[in-house]
Amino acid sequence: MSVMIRLEQYVKLKEIAAFKGIAMGKVLQEFIDQEFEKVLQEARATAQEPVRKESDVPNNNPVIRRYRF
Repeated sequence: MSVMIRLEQYVKLKEIAAFKGIAMGKVLQEFIDQEFEKVLQEARATAQEPVRKESDVPNNNPVIRRYRF
């Protein structure tokens, strides 16, 4: 897959890769993995399921969860 980034960020990415002695893709992978974990934790913390009552469900069937967190 190809990814387009601005020239300024490309130069910074190239400098980081040269400093660490690893490929630019590996640098991106490390940064993305770290940021993904932060975002996932934030999403889990802010995700709220709607409060439902038994009377809201027709025929008193169990409520099915619609969110996967």
